[in-house]
Amino acid sequence: MPNETIAQSGSGASDPLHVAQTLTRQELFEIVWQEPMLRIAEKIGVSSSYMARICTALRVPRPPRGYWSKLEYGQSPSRPPLPPAEPGDATIWRRGHPLEYSQPLNFKTSLPELAKIRKTKPLHPNAKHVLIDGARAHFVAGRKSDDGLLRPNKKLLVDIVVSEHMLNNALSSANILFQALEARGHRVILALQNSRAHRAEVDEREVPKKNQYHPSVWSPYRPTLTYVDGVPIGLTLFEMTEEVEVKYVNGDYIPLHTLTPAQLKRYTGFQYWNTKKSLGGCAAERVEAK
Repeated sequence: MPNETIAQSGSGASDPLHVAQTLTRQELFEIVWQEPMLRIAEKIGVSSSYMARICTALRVPRPPRGYWSKLEYGQSPSRPPLPPAEPGDATIWRRGHPLEYSQPLNFKTSLPELAKIRKTKPLHPNAKHVLIDGARAHFVAGRKSDDGLLRPNKKLLVDIVVSEHMLNNALSSANILFQALEARGHRVILALQNSRAHRAEVDEREVPKKNQYHPSVWSPYRPTLTYVDGVPIGLTLFEMTEEVEVKYVNGDYIPLHTLTPAQLKRYTGFQYWNTKKSLGGCAAERVEAK
């Protein structure tokens, strides 16, 4: 349950935390290191597992297993500092609001430090950015537009507009771009829900025509952003379409240059016709970034 709240009885109900509507990262950090997570969760009125997810969403480190036992036996286990919020991080938990996750980072390694590591130790060529890993399956599981561009059903997805023919190239290009940006300390994430960021309009046609109806291309719920000196910049990779002569065959527009002489002879009659249409895939062989 993304906005889980559990009614509690007893001492927890009278605790100030139980009626708190918001918690900042700093406040959350202080309370989770004061007593075990189960007690904190009871005071706030949520489950302990949901409390852990709040910490993850706000990138707040929490005590490891065995921490409280060591304190009971007089030991002094180390407590890490609260890492500074990176651009794009959620910084406040609001009761009743869905949790929002930015790209997870190692609590011991900040982005500038991570950039230094990557400059001295390049990433493995097969490494995938978190936004790219697993994205292909969502793209191919969707449907295709008349222009051949994919329209994934999943909307929380990296911002790429492409045909299936060029999908692997687009994902590879995006992966290289994202890794290069982050190697220089420029974080790449999906915009948070409350950021009010939106994707700029994209016209993928090589030669746009005025006063001509053109359906909008697929767009995700949240744009893909990179941060340069704390300033968010939208990233959209899209395949250019090219106007080519096509034949309408059983609901599909097929480029004439891809049909064999036998097919051209077969596809005659009033149910088949020729026209010009902007297409991706077979027509265009490049991907551009915006």
